[in-house]
Amino acid sequence: MLRNSRIYLTLTGTLMVVSACQQPSPPKVSVENVWSRPAYVEQPSEEHAGMQHGSGSNGVAYFTIKNTGGSSDRLLSVATEVCDTPELHTTVMKGEKMSMQKLDKGMEIPAGGQIEFKPRSHHVMLIDLRRSLRPDSTFALTLNFEKSGAIDVSSEIRRP
Repeated sequence: MLRNSRIYLTLTGTLMVVSACQQPSPPKVSVENVWSRPAYVEQPSEEHAGMQHGSGSNGVAYFTIKNTGGSSDRLLSVATEVCDTPELHTTVMKGEKMSMQKLDKGMEIPAGGQIEFKPRSHHVMLIDLRRSLRPDSTFALTLNFEKSGAIDVSSEIRRP
């Protein structure tokens, strides 16, 4: 009986070591090809001269996220100084009409995969711009991931 217990303990220990060795590697996320379309903010009228920015102007940001790691990650949110409310969106078809849908739970980036944020697909909506997004300039974005944390990037403003 003692011999069987030793064999059992040896096999259990071996399985635990093998299982630990097979844990997936953490995500390894990178962000590439970050760009935005030009967008212009209307200047406030004299009546609203104290306002910090115009109103009603929105912009958009696109990029590609690659995950070369062994486990998935999730893009939770985006932050930037150029707008009041950056939101993750996707474009969906409802019948024959295309509309935007907010991604409240973010976007999963699969292990060994990539997600492209592009026109008529996933994108970051820059709601209520604080300043115009002029061609040939840049602005900062911070992408916040569940496991990888914050990744700072620069968005180039260009015409598509």
